[in-house]
Amino acid sequence: MIQNGSVIENVFLVDSSISNNVDGMGALQESESSKIRRSAAVNVSVKGLVAAGGIVGKTENGALVEDCSVTGRVQGTYDHPSLGARTGGIAGWHGGGTIRRCYTKVQIVAPARKGNGGLIGGPDTGSPVIEHSISLSSGDGYRIAGLMCWKI
Repeated sequence: MIQNGSVIENVFLVDSSISNNVDGMGALQESESSKIRRSAAVNVSVKGLVAAGGIVGKTENGALVEDCSVTGRVQGTYDHPSLGARTGGIAGWHGGGTIRRCYTKVQIVAPARKGNGGLIGGPDTGSPVIEHSISLSSGDGYRIAGLMCWKI
């Protein structure tokens, strides 16, 4: 596992699949407050219980995902009664930090639409930031964010 506070740069994951029944599944990292820059997950399939993301499962304060892109499929399998699966193209749960200049074109797959988004699935608290990013994602989620507590 990548350590908290690590830097991931210039990593390209192509035609890969990752699946596990855990909270916080991402193609490049599970969760922490790392910096991920100039990286891509191309034609990937990510499947997790909740907080599944195309780049990272969960972010925390201090996290940075910058100049990244994702294509493929991201799936969350658990339908929390009020929060949903929290599945997102970049991050399943964007609890803090910044997502900047990122692009997604993924199919979001989940038991229900609530809590899922083309860029981020959650959160419903905190003050995550999304800057200069675009989602062309489709499926069981909203275009940008699954839950509405974020700044653009």
